[in-house]
Amino acid sequence: MAYMQIARNTLMLGVLLLVACNQEPLEGFMICDDSMNLPDDSYYLIDTTYAGDDIFEIEVGYSGGCEPHHFVLCWDGEFMESDPIQVNLDLRHDANNDGCEAALTEELSFDLSDLRQSYESSYGGESGIIDMNLVGDQRSVRYEW
Repeated sequence: MAYMQIARNTLMLGVLLLVACNQEPLEGFMICDDSMNLPDDSYYLIDTTYAGDDIFEIEVGYSGGCEPHHFVLCWDGEFMESDPIQVNLDLRHDANNDGCEAALTEELSFDLSDLRQSYESSYGGESGIIDMNLVGDQRSVRYEW
């Protein structure tokens, strides 16, 4: 009986490790908080723009070339009361322990429709304006629909 318990526990541990190791990396736009312990590997900001149709584009540069890199655009879930409303966004970079040093650039696109829906449920209406402040960028980008 004890052997069956050990075998079952070992199998469960193996399944948990397999699931944890194959977990998809976080990407996209999401509400984040400090408890998530998201990677914050270095990158440099080249440009930001609101492309329309709820798409926010950020061009970044970073070192790498041997591993896939992942980016998450974090929002703390708070609207700053001003005219227009403002939000703070933080771009988080997971370099996936890439030790290579090629100079790479990438244009990232983030769907902001969840931000728009949060705004509409908080303030009502079918149109709105949000000034987005990205950590590390002294300019704000206007999101308007």
